[in-house]
Amino acid sequence: MNGSNFDADKSIITQLPFFACPNHFYDKNLSRDIERYMYCINSGTPPYPGPYGQQPFKWVNRFIAIKNALAKKEQMMISKERKKAKAKNVK
Repeated sequence: MNGSNFDADKSIITQLPFFACPNHFYDKNLSRDIERYMYCINSGTPPYPGPYGQQPFKWVNRFIAIKNALAKKEQMMISKERKKAKAKNVK
């Protein structure tokens, strides 16, 4: 595989079930962060009082990580559906 096309996140997601139970990766705090992210996105409100510059640095980093992970998951789902549709049209 070409190094520039390698996606480490996708590789880990694909291989994880072969090496560990996904339930071991559940973290209540991370789940709350995802809930907070979804609330902020859906309501248009900041998670903490104040403007962007006053948001905790830790939260800003988590927000970006969650946003990127969800975007990657969405892209994987879109690609999967496109492959299904293409395979269906070929038959």
